[in-house]
Amino acid sequence: MFLRITLKKRLWNKYRQSKHPDIYERYQHSLAVLKKALEIRKTFKLPVMKSQVIAASLLHDYAKFVSREEFSRIIEKYQLDSSILELSPQLWHAFLGPYVVHEELGITDVEVLDAIRYHTTGNLNMTLLGEIIFLADYTDDTRIEEYFQEAKALSKVNFYGAIAQKIKQIIASNHHEISQELRLMYEKYRRLDGSNFNH
Repeated sequence: MFLRITLKKRLWNKYRQSKHPDIYERYQHSLAVLKKALEIRKTFKLPVMKSQVIAASLLHDYAKFVSREEFSRIIEKYQLDSSILELSPQLWHAFLGPYVVHEELGITDVEVLDAIRYHTTGNLNMTLLGEIIFLADYTDDTRIEEYFQEAKALSKVNFYGAIAQKIKQIIASNHHEISQELRLMYEKYRRLDGSNFNH
């Protein structure tokens, strides 16, 4: 409980400092992702530490309102590929968020940091924690549009099937060239669909 309260406070303070108009909605989304991630862990009896789920859920969007200048500083400091900033700005907070979380909160758990890094795009080698956050971010209670409903329904009964559905919808909505990794991810989770972690 202490971890949850502490991280909620740190997240809210971080958002308030940004003075972005969407901080309340984003904060509520983070709380909803935590709720959903814990539900997924419980429903499918997933062997992941609760503390990791709490940390990754609450902090997955920690860097959502970080400025481009700050991201540029991080890229330079850690000698990262500067082409990251050529990607959609919607991806910056995911790929660079782990560095912000590490610097400001002292988080060193690699699984938590990787779950933050890949919560938007996914990754072919996601850990179980990463898979939980990847799915919870797409199926939490703030996702009310029709677009999300099939994955939300699956997330209650078929863990891998729901992940496959999210990837399928990402592919369907991407009007640019689909990466080979995304195709391989879809094939992987389609194969896993129905094999384990069904409720």
